[in-house]
Amino acid sequence: MDVSVYALISPRVEMTFVHEAGLAILLISLTLWMQCLGIAALIIWLKRSLDGDIHRLRPFRSAVVFVRLTTRVIALHGLLILLWASWYRWLCLPSWESALYFSATSCSTVGYGDVVLPANWRMLGPLESMIGVLMWNFREPCVCHGHPACRPRHAS
Repeated sequence: MDVSVYALISPRVEMTFVHEAGLAILLISLTLWMQCLGIAALIIWLKRSLDGDIHRLRPFRSAVVFVRLTTRVIALHGLLILLWASWYRWLCLPSWESALYFSATSCSTVGYGDVVLPANWRMLGPLESMIGVLMWNFREPCVCHGHPACRPRHAS
């Protein structure tokens, strides 16, 4: 394949710092919007699941709601990993397997180091790790403690 045709198909070629920074900002913005919308959807689902009164839940129903909530949180985090893996695949990694693997290890902050990004994209890994930590730590209080149905009632 001609190099010029390859450059049109895949951006895994030289980019200026301004282009790279712009793409990183776009990726972070997409991530934050996706997570905020996901958290909002989780809060709406939780409100409907609890029927407005968390204090009347029996132990089994509480466990079912918790398992379903955890499953949705994991799915939301999986979408985050898929979004970043798509960008890694598009920008700099040769296969979906390596892109998904790198994204999952970065997002979970495990970061084994056996797959690394090219030097010009290396800052995306730590950014994904920081966002992954923030989103895991931000999601639980927003969904459980931030929703009025989850707060204890005060006697008037």
